[in-house]
Amino acid sequence: MHFFLCFLDSSFFRGAPTSEAFIAKLKQAMKEGLEELDTGLPKNPKVRITEKRNGWISLSPLEPQAEPVNLSRVKAEMLRRWPMTSLLDILKEADLRVGFTEKFKTVAVREALGRDTLQKRLILSLYGLGTNIGLKRVSAGEHGENYKDLLYVRRKFIHKDNLRNAISEVVNAIFRVRMQEIWGDVTTSCASDSKKFGAWDQNLMTEWHIRYRGRGVMIYWHVDSHGQSEVAFAFCYLLGYQLMPQLKVIHSQKLYRPEPGMTDVFPNLQPILTRPINWELIRQQYDQMMKYATALRFGTAETEAILKRFTRNNLKHPTYQALGELGKAVKTIFLCDYLHSEELRREINEGLNVVENWNSANSFIFYGKGGEISTNRLEDQELAVLSLHLLQNCLVYINTIMLQSILPDRKWFDMMTPEDLRALTPLIYTHVNPYGTFRLNMSERLPLEEGVIA
Repeated sequence: MHFFLCFLDSSFFRGAPTSEAFIAKLKQAMKEGLEELDTGLPKNPKVRITEKRNGWISLSPLEPQAEPVNLSRVKAEMLRRWPMTSLLDILKEADLRVGFTEKFKTVAVREALGRDTLQKRLILSLYGLGTNIGLKRVSAGEHGENYKDLLYVRRKFIHKDNLRNAISEVVNAIFRVRMQEIWGDVTTSCASDSKKFGAWDQNLMTEWHIRYRGRGVMIYWHVDSHGQSEVAFAFCYLLGYQLMPQLKVIHSQKLYRPEPGMTDVFPNLQPILTRPINWELIRQQYDQMMKYATALRFGTAETEAILKRFTRNNLKHPTYQALGELGKAVKTIFLCDYLHSEELRREINEGLNVVENWNSANSFIFYGKGGEISTNRLEDQELAVLSLHLLQNCLVYINTIMLQSILPDRKWFDMMTPEDLRALTPLIYTHVNPYGTFRLNMSERLPLEEGVIA
């Protein structure tokens, strides 16, 4: 499931409007969106609305953009300057610059390990978890650390909260080092998509996926809301975000009317228009919706606990119904913008392509055991995926520095076209070796017994 989030405004929580002002603003936005779509539809050849099956939306695919011309040259230059860079060295270099291992605190009463020793063991352990090769295989390397020492560090120091803090430290470092003239303005937009990981059959989270032809679990990097529910639209709006999903069933979507009695308004949209929004229900539950949104905003309640209250198991809950009505209004506004603007559709598609690239890097890094999560313990599964997340962010951080070592050179920067800059990403790995060091000595033999038939 794909969706795209764009931050709108946090002033909503500094001075929340009254219910009447809140509703009036939404009504006006709905009217403007519907009117813009209705007026522009006859001149919009890529969107058609027909009477088929009680209203059918036909949307032409986006035309492919121009291919970047010089990006491959930049990647080749990275490979020339940093040939087959060890992923373990990338993790080490990121920590030496950022110090994310400082976030790993022991759960024991006290800790006698020296900082340098602990740092080294943490890096090796995180590498073993994040690549899925495990601590035993990592301990066989030429670094002087044994399996028992790495296992101790894993048990005493590597936990979910520590990993999340370390990830945040690296992400913040990426934003600090980014050069605006290369990457453009940093925004608060983000995209989300699921990634299938193989998992054991005995795992209660495991399911068979028809699309991916195999058993496994689906991991979401940001929010597992399935992106398209009306309650999700409502909560995102209340939190100051605009939810922009890639709707797979766009043909069957409906637009809600802002007020009763508007049956003949918006003639070009009649086949997909449905009932008016129940504003009275929103008005009655406004304070409750604000209470839950504020709890989410400031973290005074667990997000999962709040969202569990508003599932299909609670269809008769008045606040759930009000959130559904609010979501229908917000979703109508989004659909109007989405159908009217090809630029918006392309922005959503490009944002999701970034996540697809992120998912492809998962398989490159998480290669151990065939990329399969070989444990049924939920905590161990979370640690593996969070460690993978940390390794990816370290890769992005170091790649950002590498690219910024190349592109400030006028020879390289002047060569970059707008298409090259559009497609430029720090999540590349053609110059990276995640597998370790390979040595071949033809004079050495394995210690096998003589006389055994070959």
